[in-house]
Amino acid sequence: MEKLVYNILKFLFRIVLRLFYRRMTVHGHAHKHIKGPFIVISNHPNTLIDALIVGTTLRQRIGFLGNATLFRNKKLGAVLAFLGTIPVYRKEDLLPGETTGKNDEVFQKAYDYLAKGGAFLVFPEGTSLVGKKLNEIRTGTARIALGYEAGRDFKGGIQVLPVSLNYSSSTDFRSRVHVNLNTPIQVSQYAEAYAQDPREAARVLTEDLADSLSDGLVILDDPEQETFFKQVIRLYREQLHGPEELRKPSRKSFEKEKATAEAIRDLKLRDPEKYERLRRSVDSWFGLVDRIGLRQHLLGERAMRWMPGTLTFATLLALIVGLPFALLGFLSGIIPYRISSWLPPKVAKDIEYRAPIMLVAGMFLFPIFYGLFTLAFWLLAPAQISAWWSLAFLALLPFSGWITLAWMDGWDRMEGLFRLMAMGGRQGNAGKRLQEKRAGLLVELKKALRLN
Repeated sequence: MEKLVYNILKFLFRIVLRLFYRRMTVHGHAHKHIKGPFIVISNHPNTLIDALIVGTTLRQRIGFLGNATLFRNKKLGAVLAFLGTIPVYRKEDLLPGETTGKNDEVFQKAYDYLAKGGAFLVFPEGTSLVGKKLNEIRTGTARIALGYEAGRDFKGGIQVLPVSLNYSSSTDFRSRVHVNLNTPIQVSQYAEAYAQDPREAARVLTEDLADSLSDGLVILDDPEQETFFKQVIRLYREQLHGPEELRKPSRKSFEKEKATAEAIRDLKLRDPEKYERLRRSVDSWFGLVDRIGLRQHLLGERAMRWMPGTLTFATLLALIVGLPFALLGFLSGIIPYRISSWLPPKVAKDIEYRAPIMLVAGMFLFPIFYGLFTLAFWLLAPAQISAWWSLAFLALLPFSGWITLAWMDGWDRMEGLFRLMAMGGRQGNAGKRLQEKRAGLLVELKKALRLN
């Protein structure tokens, strides 16, 4: 029964995540099928969603090491225990009279879990913080892994799988995620170091884990660099990835983004003045096109192969065909969407908790409202209509919701095309000046950041 409930929840969360994020790309598919005993570690920029993404990506059932403070709520603690969560006691969270000595029990529970061929997830940074960086990771994971192997003469076969999560925006609906399943680390290779000095072996293993996580992450130094990086990716996406990569991003796509981030950090170090001048130029460009209401791809090379009028006609035709489905999706989804968007800032002050609250709220609210709409359809339908039509209507609602999102994207695109035609389109002076300015900025970026 427990396994069945877990698999049902995993299936539901996988669907919800695919709807919440515009694109979730997994790299390192061979490691999805890794079998226990093993420990998964991950960076932690997005609280609950990090655990959901890792848990739904890997094939084997995943337990968790979680903050012991979560278990102070008895109902939540019961749910976490059901999901295989082992409480961890941090010094900063202890109540009067509590000690970290309880973590000895944690280690033993972890050993017992691994001995059964289990796998669990650890966030070794210790806390969730929004940002494109890796905070200092703690030695607990290495100590558990080495302790387990030492108790089995380093023949326990335990591995540590580092998973790097890269969000285009960790808080925004319909953003993108790169999930990098990095090469598992065999703990048995640290046997000699452990025999000489267990503490030093834990330190070395921790450093290796941090290096592996970092290899799969886009890392930037501060929020200003993150904003600049996102703007560069928006501006340079077509040249950076190419048409095929835009349709189906691969590991190569991530590596180019990582190289771009490293180039931005390098430019700031070797030539701060050029970095600041380029950053201001890019920021000014986006201030201009966002004020006009143009999307980047409308000024790109692929889009400009089409006459704006032809592209506008094709977009308009698609909008007309999809309108009935989009309207149904809008009417059935607008209330749960509004509630899900309104709720997070009211409930959580910390921004990193808002996306998980929105996701979980939507997971419950949308089925409720879909059920209400289906009930209304069944009550209002003519008596001769069979109940199967109501079930078909229920199945149509989630599909119509997806059509609504696509329809809104198409509407934004058409508005941008109208604006472009109003400026003269491809042949007009205003549109041509924008394209030339964009092309010049791309050349400047390529030269300054040394992009291929």
